[in-house]
Amino acid sequence: MARRIIGILLLVFLVVPTSGNDVLAEIYRWRDQNGILHFSDTPPPDGLEDTDSGQAPPQSPSTSGFSDAAQQETAVSGGMLWKIGGLGVKQSYLLGTIHSEDPRVLNLPDSVTEAFNSADAFVMELEMNSNAVMAMGAAMLITGDRDLESLIGASDFNKAVSAMADYGIPASILNRMKPWVVMSMLSMPKPKTGEFLDLMLANRAKSQGKAVHGLESAEEQMSVFEGLSIEDQVSLLKATIQQLDDLPAMFDQLIRAYVANDLARISALAQSYNYGVDSNLVQRFMFRLNEERNYRMVDRMMSYLNTGNAFVAVGALHLAGESGIINQLRAKGLEVTPVP
Repeated sequence: MARRIIGILLLVFLVVPTSGNDVLAEIYRWRDQNGILHFSDTPPPDGLEDTDSGQAPPQSPSTSGFSDAAQQETAVSGGMLWKIGGLGVKQSYLLGTIHSEDPRVLNLPDSVTEAFNSADAFVMELEMNSNAVMAMGAAMLITGDRDLESLIGASDFNKAVSAMADYGIPASILNRMKPWVVMSMLSMPKPKTGEFLDLMLANRAKSQGKAVHGLESAEEQMSVFEGLSIEDQVSLLKATIQQLDDLPAMFDQLIRAYVANDLARISALAQSYNYGVDSNLVQRFMFRLNEERNYRMVDRMMSYLNTGNAFVAVGALHLAGESGIINQLRAKGLEVTPVP
């Protein structure tokens, strides 16, 4: 079950709205004494002021995210595979993924296969090893005297019981699961094989003897959800339960856009989904899930790009937008061009 959660964590940003701009000024960006990049709702500790203001997350609607259609089009014109050069070393590749096991997704275009096979190293969001699985599993359950039914009410709990039965999870276990975990699991179709695209690529890389690296830790990915209050988790779960019937169609639209190699369409679809909860909550959640992680991942992928001949795979929405990975790499002077 923990492995399934890992896959779902990497998918959630594709089925809820992208971030807005009215909450960006409340996010602080700073580095600790070890040079680790942090984002928080409160100012950094004394003596740890932001020294990277030149690359800080955008603070105004004119430069942020997907707020303007023209800016978005400029940032995402192209498909899923991009070539990265301009560093004086062998070129690398960047692939936007949709974390799905749908056969349409796993049937890779020849251009992707050729770029992947030629690379020396494979870099993904999270290296899914035993440590990651253990960290995920340990964080899934509610502690203390509370249970899920008391948090969301009997009616929604019964709906969740019916839906989670498809995953083989009985009510007794469901009742101990944190709201964000249940929300994540219900936000995607029931897995059949568990080998979604990113995991398939990681396994293929290992079989080819490539080095496999992760850009984030399991704890960092979970912090997006763990940082939500219980009340906010409940709001998101309730909204998900209300939209269960709509989710299959949403996923089919996303997959169709993905196999059509249409990054702009994926971005537009993600913006169009109305989660039915407080917009400020959704914007803050999505900023943390997508945009702030863009900065962290770019920060960490540079060493692999400087070495050269790397194949980097991250969720497709991380590529798009003014603060997306493509624009950030270009701002650093790299040549980032779409591969047909």
